[in-house]
Amino acid sequence: MYYECKIKIDKITQEDVAPRTYNEVYFVDAMTLAEAESRVLKEQAPFASGPIEVESCKKVKLTGIVETDNPAADKYFKIKVMFVNYDEERQKEKRVANYFYVHSATLLDAVKLFQDEEMKNWQIDYEVVSVTDTPIMDIYKFSAESATAAVTSRSEETVADEKKN
Repeated sequence: MYYECKIKIDKITQEDVAPRTYNEVYFVDAMTLAEAESRVLKEQAPFASGPIEVESCKKVKLTGIVETDNPAADKYFKIKVMFVNYDEERQKEKRVANYFYVHSATLLDAVKLFQDEEMKNWQIDYEVVSVTDTPIMDIYKFSAESATAAVTSRSEETVADEKKN
């Protein structure tokens, strides 16, 4: 399950002379909301020159993520696709919305990559309804190491809470 986490982070970039506050958006593949918040804070800690604040974290409805090896790919595009199913009993078409996020440099590259990489193995009629640029900075996928770290962190917090009581 993916969560969209919006953070406020103080950091210094190549263009900045002094620390500056940035609002950034990340997708985190996590089992719980608490794990998503913990992971985004952990991933961004090395880049922070001050406090990091999680502004919001919510579940994201998505069907898939299409990645690329292209070093120029610096954006994520949201592609809304309508899958078209035909209900033979009712003699009607049924359209179901699905959302894909594509890592690409340009909008045209995103659509081409989506069609060439994601949809080549699908045996269903579909229609690309919209393609929009997103503010997503990066996507943190699930890993066994991150899950173990989150469980360890929660266990340490539980032990600390028990000692306080």
